[in-house]
Amino acid sequence: MTDDENAPNTSNSVAFWDNRATAHLAPSDIFDLDFDRELYRVTLVGDVPVGPDGKPSTAIEGDPVLAAHGAAS
Repeated sequence: MTDDENAPNTSNSVAFWDNRATAHLAPSDIFDLDFDRELYRVTLVGDVPVGPDGKPSTAIEGDPVLAAHGAAS
């Protein structure tokens, strides 16, 4: 999507993106809406993302989220 595009905002719509390779800024016009926004954060365990140069991503801050022993995959 470009800066001029938005995900569809229809009843029961869902937006999903890979935060490992995405940065976003919350919209500034969310305070005058006539409906409540719901947001659920999910952290996925997966491969380390690789940049366009082929180098794996490294954490700047915090610890990695690891799968629990015996967790379903």
